[in-house]
Amino acid sequence: MRSDRDFGYLISTLCYYIDPCVGYKELRETDRSATVKSSFPIKCDTNVNPELWYRFNGGRNSQMMLTKCVERYMVCGAFSVGWMKGNHPSVEEGIVNRTACFYFGRNCCQSSKRIQVRNCGRFFVYKLKPFSACNKRYCGAKRNFCDPDLCQHGKCLGHNSGYQCKCDQGYSGKNCHLRDYCASNPCQNGVCKLSTNGYQCLCNNGYAGEHCNVAVSQGSPTTHLVSTTAPSKVSNSYNITQQMESMGKQLNDLTKSIASIARQSSQLFSEYQLLKKNLDTLKLLQNHPSEDIIEKVCTEYQRQANIADAKYNESLKV
Repeated sequence: MRSDRDFGYLISTLCYYIDPCVGYKELRETDRSATVKSSFPIKCDTNVNPELWYRFNGGRNSQMMLTKCVERYMVCGAFSVGWMKGNHPSVEEGIVNRTACFYFGRNCCQSSKRIQVRNCGRFFVYKLKPFSACNKRYCGAKRNFCDPDLCQHGKCLGHNSGYQCKCDQGYSGKNCHLRDYCASNPCQNGVCKLSTNGYQCLCNNGYAGEHCNVAVSQGSPTTHLVSTTAPSKVSNSYNITQQMESMGKQLNDLTKSIASIARQSSQLFSEYQLLKKNLDTLKLLQNHPSEDIIEKVCTEYQRQANIADAKYNESLKV
């Protein structure tokens, strides 16, 4: 008779082929944290399965793999401390390769293992490799929301539940990814407002000009649109050139949209084939009616396959 442990392994293996962010095994030991001193008997990772994905979930201080060298022995339940070299990937990067190093003999990377990492948004999953000797362990750390650093033009400030970007001058947005043309206060006697192609100067009464720098008679406020690409003096020939450039940009955007739809259709078809393949595998397991959870899993993946079918068919209509 198959044990609960074997059955859980079977389900994890099946889910792994669907999505590592769904099919993973949790490392729930609180003593995996690099802040915890080891005690005897020493623990190690000789039994990790190289075919499965693992998530650190051992309390507040063990939510992701340690990413800096701890130059001492006997912490995180082991003798030799394991840590990951390099930053964690962004969600968009998908699965990446990294090196797990192990401290020994005053050497932060005396030995190493090649591992894989994926960012699942709220957490990370890791594909680890086992050891032959029982003295090494993959160690955990508190979640660092500035790893990966998403602040493109600024400094990342992490806190307990997220991060905040302190943007460099001239940039704004959650990830300091937007160029802020109003940061330098270009409107000398008015209010600066960002626009699609640059910024607008809403001049105070009595002022006009590109940057509200020309004194005029008192009257209504004047608005001047300043393009970050267009020259200040516009002629008829420039208008024609500008229109041609605009039409060229629209054509380029349309070409990109068509290419994006083609890529999306291809991706959806790949997902469609994968789900269908896994569904056929799961249906074979329905020959074991005593395993109620198998039926639930098959029902769930049947639902996912139906969604994939609908998305694929919808993409063909575009």
